[in-house]
Amino acid sequence: YFFFLSGFVLTVSRLDSSAPDELKPTPRFIADRLVTTYPVYLLGLLFEVAYDARINFEPTAYTAYSLVSWRTFAKHLLLVQAWWPNEVVENWTQQEPAWFMSALLSYWAVFGAFYRVLRRLPAAALWPTLAALWACSWYVWADCALHGWVTSKDVVTSKRGYFYGYHPLAYVHV
Repeated sequence: YFFFLSGFVLTVSRLDSSAPDELKPTPRFIADRLVTTYPVYLLGLLFEVAYDARINFEPTAYTAYSLVSWRTFAKHLLLVQAWWPNEVVENWTQQEPAWFMSALLSYWAVFGAFYRVLRRLPAAALWPTLAALWACSWYVWADCALHGWVTSKDVVTSKRGYFYGYHPLAYVHV
């Protein structure tokens, strides 16, 4: 829901501007979004590492923070962890907020292109386009139901479940 709401707010604010078709270059657009979100995200990420260190770095558990854990942490720092959902889910205890930021970064990168396409569509094509995009969500549900896959944060029963549950491409239609 939040991806839909975020895209809606960005689009409406762009449409209400004095020059709705003059978009910022993608790197500038992303930088403007990150200035307000990344500092708090980084603080939360550092708190998570400190929390994990307190739990895992006890004298008997020095091997708990492995190379894979540090690699996963680096992916979180760079906001690319959602592109490797299997590794992130298996090696990070509190990955959901970080996953969200990684997915948002992906969507900010394609916002301008999607916006331009939707602006060029005739008004009569907007509702059928919305219906087609909405149907993509039903495809995911049907595929998971057909195979008995669960994609909740507590239980993921397949590698495709990881994809549907956490990979940004699984939500791009939203």
